[in-house]
Amino acid sequence: FAKEILYLKALPNLFTWDDFAILVRQRRQIKSIETALIEHRIPYKIVRGRAFWELKEITAMLNLFRCVISDKDKTAILQSLIYPSRGLGQTTLEKIKIIMDETSEKGEGTAFGVLRKILSNEINFKMSAKIRSVISSFVEIIDYCRVNKDVTATENILTDLFDKLYKDSGLEQAYLYEDGGKKQDTSAVATSEPNYENARHKNIGTLKKHFLGVKQIEEINPELSAGTEENNNSGSSVENIPVNEYVSNFFNSLSIFNADSDDLDKKDESSQGQVTISTIHGAKGLEWPAVFVPGCCEGIIPSIFS
Repeated sequence: FAKEILYLKALPNLFTWDDFAILVRQRRQIKSIETALIEHRIPYKIVRGRAFWELKEITAMLNLFRCVISDKDKTAILQSLIYPSRGLGQTTLEKIKIIMDETSEKGEGTAFGVLRKILSNEINFKMSAKIRSVISSFVEIIDYCRVNKDVTATENILTDLFDKLYKDSGLEQAYLYEDGGKKQDTSAVATSEPNYENARHKNIGTLKKHFLGVKQIEEINPELSAGTEENNNSGSSVENIPVNEYVSNFFNSLSIFNADSDDLDKKDESSQGQVTISTIHGAKGLEWPAVFVPGCCEGIIPSIFS
């Protein structure tokens, strides 16, 4: 249906994204639909539901990327420090936040700069060796990922960046060995097999495909593309722009997705709008020029309980 939507949208002066709706009988159907829309870069909104971009693991990875491209994103920095759990608690986080706020008000530096000053003892901050280690490791990860920020974005460099953040942040360990948050005995984790079927790990894989596959997606949906070039040095060039700019453009591309909406009647501010995903029950009394109803098979529509 994603390609059908693109085909209909491409017809001149006939449809906007607001004219399309995908209605499902069961919410469990939404995930596969959402994946297809993301892959084809079709803007969408989910009515009264939690979207892919709101998932905890996706938010965690996006926060790490925000830290790489900006010293000033206080929220992303604080959230990345506390999740996944490394031993730095909420009380310590609040103290760091207060220092960041005071530093910002005085114009004496950035949020990330505060972490550097804490480590260099320029800021008097009492902390245990464990907390110092957590902050130091985080700063080292971000600094390492910034090394190639001005280098042309190639697939190899972007893959290394993504994998470095995922692994060294502790997210990979949490999802493959600790089931997304359940603490286990360290020795047991070391000898256990990675769970590649973990739902959170799979969602990270989907995010990685979207992060690396912007060029291919834009070729499928030319209306949203900005033009790209290829470079065979150090892997194919995803876009002939620096890594920092590529990541910034990636975040700009996410603006076409609306994580949640409670009002079906409210129109999007953009001229093109967004495809609506809703349950059949939630769409009663409403109309769209083009409606898709996937999963029309016995037991689902009509429901086995009807």
